[in-house]
Amino acid sequence: MLLDALPSLYEGWGLPVAESLLHGKLCLASNAASLPEAGQGLARHLDPNNLEAWRREIVALLAAPQRLPAIEARIRRERRIVDWRQSAAAFAAAVESAGAAAP
Repeated sequence: MLLDALPSLYEGWGLPVAESLLHGKLCLASNAASLPEAGQGLARHLDPNNLEAWRREIVALLAAPQRLPAIEARIRRERRIVDWRQSAAAFAAAVESAGAAAP
């Protein structure tokens, strides 16, 4: 069984989460900072300070590995891969929108 776990208190953007989804793998990630956004609703997000919640989730996955294929199929079906061109266009649109809204 392969999955990623990222109990980070702070992450700049969430590249490990995005990489996990890119490969169709479940990622258990912190619910802090930008990680829920990077998880696209497909990662499992937990409080990074709640070690018991992390333990329970990992034990549940280990106890029922037959759940992973369906989870991973959903990740492959629903993940959104954004390339650099799309990222640059979204950034430019946000800057333009902010400029138009400025007094």
